[in-house]
Amino acid sequence: MNQIALPTSSRATSFAFGVVRAGIGGIACANETIMNNSSYAVASMVLAVTPPFLLTQNSCTGGLAAGANCAAAVTFQPATSGTATGELTVTSSALAIPASVALSGMGFDFTVAISGSSRLSVASGQTASYVVTINPSNGAQGTFTYSCGTLPANSQCVFNPATAMVGAGASGNVTLQILTGKSGAARMESPGGWRLLPLVCGLLLLPLALRRRNLLLTSLLLAVVALGVSSCTSSGGGKGGGGGGSGSGSATPAGTYPIPVSITSTGLCHVVTVTMTVD
Repeated sequence: MNQIALPTSSRATSFAFGVVRAGIGGIACANETIMNNSSYAVASMVLAVTPPFLLTQNSCTGGLAAGANCAAAVTFQPATSGTATGELTVTSSALAIPASVALSGMGFDFTVAISGSSRLSVASGQTASYVVTINPSNGAQGTFTYSCGTLPANSQCVFNPATAMVGAGASGNVTLQILTGKSGAARMESPGGWRLLPLVCGLLLLPLALRRRNLLLTSLLLAVVALGVSSCTSSGGGKGGGGGGSGSGSATPAGTYPIPVSITSTGLCHVVTVTMTVD
């Protein structure tokens, strides 16, 4: 909430709208209160704003008694990216110089493109890598996030970095990797350490058994140790192979797939499409 005190012969205040997406849907609002601090009425007030700022509410349509106030609302709707400035002015026959509020804001937009080829061919189990370049427009800057649209079966997309801040006058690159086949299938594997638990327990208890010269307990513990060793040995090859994702249910089917990639910042989203062919 800003205030303009009347009467005044100089700029009363200023207001910055910050960064607002450019184009349809980009809008920010500010409320202004005009106060008559004088001991006399201010007659026939007129409020006006300069584009791209708009006066969307105005209860200051007539005179303003001494000590009274009225309200106005100003919106910022940038059509293009870049810095915008303007002002809200209050004029009246009772004011030698119009009172005013300086207005400023930043319209935000950006472009995205694929650096290099947007069409790649891989075998199931391989990774297709693309580079997406982001360019904020006309001095804008922002923090960007990314996501993939529909992906083929048994694949996933990974962005590096996951988010990025791109400054004014700069460009940013993000690497998109689409993993296919086994490399793209999410697998939940238990840590290998649990397989050693019987062996560790057996070794910890073995001295106790030997001190008591309990042959039965000693034999039992040795069996546990042997079971632990056997378990570790038999499970050691579980991760072997590492093939091209041709295993049943894990391969990415052959075909050509257009994949939309969304880049978002400050409520604005642009989409580029990459194409991946799985042989």
